[in-house]
Amino acid sequence: MSSAHRNGYGNGKCAEFASHGVDFLIEKMWDRNMADSLDDGSKRKCSNRQKNLYGLSFVIYSLSEYTLATGDVVVSNTPKRRSI
Repeated sequence: MSSAHRNGYGNGKCAEFASHGVDFLIEKMWDRNMADSLDDGSKRKCSNRQKNLYGLSFVIYSLSEYTLATGDVVVSNTPKRRSI
């Protein structure tokens, strides 16, 4: 939705949908205890760290695209990555 908004589609509706997605990601899926991971709600440990890294790359991409499209720097308000 962010990319569609950035390319002029949706008359602002795509930006609203993208904002809703970012809110859901941060409020429902972001694991605040482990700032470098997402919580899928299953309470399972990540069995393959490479898959987790792959998933996080899409998060980085989508948040970057969202910021480019809307100018909203919501990522600066998310928890900082803690040292491992």
